Amino acid sequence: MFNHDSTVVAMEIRPYSKEDFDQCVSIFVSNIDKYFAEYELAEFKTFLDYAATSNTYFVVVEDEVVVACGGFENFKGQVALTWGMVHR
Repeated sequence: MFNHDSTVVAMEIRPYSKEDFDQCVSIFVSNIDKYFAEYELAEFKTFLDYAATSNTYFVVVEDEVVVACGGFENFKGQVALTWGMVHR
């Protein structure tokens, strides 16, 4: 991955953990109005509390800061993306 001045930026993709909760909420809040409605925040927090620990939700970390999060779920053979977002 490259930043705005074309230097290489190291990023890590890893499974979500409870320690990522606040940073993922911050990413969500940065996307309110353009991509998410404010009322969806409670649903996202509930998702993080219960569903995100299923090892199908991930975070992207740059310089020890979570900059993106998202995942997938497989329900009866149908795969769907879940709560994908990048900090704005």
